[in-house]
Amino acid sequence: MLASRPLVPPVMGAAAFVIAETTGIPYSEIIIGAALIAVLYFAGNLRNLHVHLEGAHSW
Repeated sequence: MLASRPLVPPVMGAAAFVIAETTGIPYSEIIIGAALIAVLYFAGNLRNLHVHLEGAHSW
């Protein structure tokens, strides 16, 4: 989970810019969609970590 944090903003930002330029969709609309995906990605990782650590402490 920690390894992906520094990569997400520049990679998603560059990809959103390329998508906006090639499709003609406004950059702001693409960023909103990308932000939603990033939030879901990190929420899923956090939930997975929580479940994993919770199981590690069951004796």
